[in-house]
Amino acid sequence: ELRKLATYAGDRAISVDDVEALTADTRPASVFAITNAIDRREPAAAAEALRRALAEGQPGLRILASLAGRVSDLIVARDLVASKTPPTEIAKRIARGNARMAERLVEAARRYRGEELEAMLTGLFEADLAIKSNAMGEEPALVAWLGEHLLAARG
Repeated sequence: ELRKLATYAGDRAISVDDVEALTADTRPASVFAITNAIDRREPAAAAEALRRALAEGQPGLRILASLAGRVSDLIVARDLVASKTPPTEIAKRIARGNARMAERLVEAARRYRGEELEAMLTGLFEADLAIKSNAMGEEPALVAWLGEHLLAARG
């Protein structure tokens, strides 16, 4: 991928625009921004990233699935650390062997209590059910989840 980027930029310095141009067809950066903000436990950044993702037209159910996947990974990371699982095994189980990603997930998981993560995941399942049963629209369900599980937890 770096070769593609270097070829694309030619002799000039590689810019953010170059990176965005070559990664435009991959998973949207705004969805990653939401999960990254959750990892860092930054509610305001998560709210802004969610607003941006919805404004870009990202499907709410895709966002919800990404959030559920990340929260599930954080729960597993906490459990593996608690059971004194070796770092190489943690990397295999939650990060497809990527040690750096496993470290990031473990660091993120430590920012939350286990009960908080369980409540977050339950809340995502409830939001999914509310959307699929037409009890709530995608945007209100996601905003309500964020408010209940991240914004309300500040302080």
